[in-house]
Amino acid sequence: SKDAVEEAQCHAVKLLEVIVLQFKGVADFFYSDLIKVMFDRLSIEVRTSELRTLCLQVIIATVYCNPQLSVEIISKELPANAMDDFIKLWINDANSFLGLHDRKMCILGLLTLVEMQPNRPTALLAYRDRIVQIFIMLFEGLKAAYTQKAKEDQNSDTSSEYTDSDDESDDVVLESSDDEHTRKNLELLKAKSKNDSNIITCDTIGDDDGTSDDDDSSYRDSELDESVYENFTTVLDDKDTEVDEFVIFKDVFNRLKDTEPDWYRLLFMELKEDDVKAINE
Repeated sequence: SKDAVEEAQCHAVKLLEVIVLQFKGVADFFYSDLIKVMFDRLSIEVRTSELRTLCLQVIIATVYCNPQLSVEIISKELPANAMDDFIKLWINDANSFLGLHDRKMCILGLLTLVEMQPNRPTALLAYRDRIVQIFIMLFEGLKAAYTQKAKEDQNSDTSSEYTDSDDESDDVVLESSDDEHTRKNLELLKAKSKNDSNIITCDTIGDDDGTSDDDDSSYRDSELDESVYENFTTVLDDKDTEVDEFVIFKDVFNRLKDTEPDWYRLLFMELKEDDVKAINE
């Protein structure tokens, strides 16, 4: 089916993004072909938002790694309106960047273009009143994603500790028994206990286990809000990475305030009080 084809393409495109990020400064030689292929794929029917976002993300990754080269390729080697189309699609699809990596990549790429000098794409001017609001949206989603990941990591560690503790307890009981008959009985009871725990009866349906339907729904929503391609880790996703998008955002706009005050004012002039508060937080 077409959906299956696009799913395979998603994995292939994601691998291309990983290569761009992993070999920053080394893979520049194939940026031209890569960017053209992504534009060609975006120019025909794309059934899933995942594939469209991933194709955009590959181009964004090249912009992040080598902005001057990437912008030059888009401006000179592609149709005249290619840059305008790219920026428009990126801005309008900003809410499609989900999960930790995708949001982080979108933020870093957009920050790169916002600060780029010379040759900053003039197409950004058309969206000057939306750029900072997009940053706010992405950072809010990013903070929620980091919180969710921290909870999952904590639950995973706790579960692992309980499992290790149970295994050690079983070993102690078995090792302390000299009676082979007792050993066999314990093994049978343990197996039966596992089997019984998997049986669903009328009494267990609807039991209150401390988790409300709202909690289940919230958990499902948070899962749906994450990119299924988060397992493709890059240098940006390492725990020890020095790339901190929050710090970079602050540094970029502090520099813009000093070096390009007019551009800085254009970006912030339409912000509401709540937006300013969100940025400060």
